[in-house]
Amino acid sequence: MSVKRKMSPVGNVRVQLRARILPLTAACPYGICNFMSANKMLPARYIREVVFGCATQEAFAKILKYEQATISRWETGTRRIDRTAQERIRRAAKKRRLVWQDSWFFEVPPDAPHPKRGTVSVPMAAAA
Repeated sequence: MSVKRKMSPVGNVRVQLRARILPLTAACPYGICNFMSANKMLPARYIREVVFGCATQEAFAKILKYEQATISRWETGTRRIDRTAQERIRRAAKKRRLVWQDSWFFEVPPDAPHPKRGTVSVPMAAAA
């Protein structure tokens, strides 16, 4: 990774990275860095793994009729889940008779399981 330094008009050093990494100012466009730095689960991953019980992004993408790359962008925080996708997720949850709350689009419940690579939580049972 090469680093290019420039002086700003007020004399502060501004660093620009020349790599495939986002600049520090753009690394967290939606303010969700706190989730990532605390090693907590992001809302999209919570919805996929815990609510729907999908082990892979591909399986979840197939349910919603999206590409796997879109699911990945949601889970890494580079893209938000837009309203159209939110509606598709709601409909898919309703169709599968899963317990659903719209707040899950924005925050993971405090009692959510800690994400562990290779493990999937059991999907929630439908309310009887």
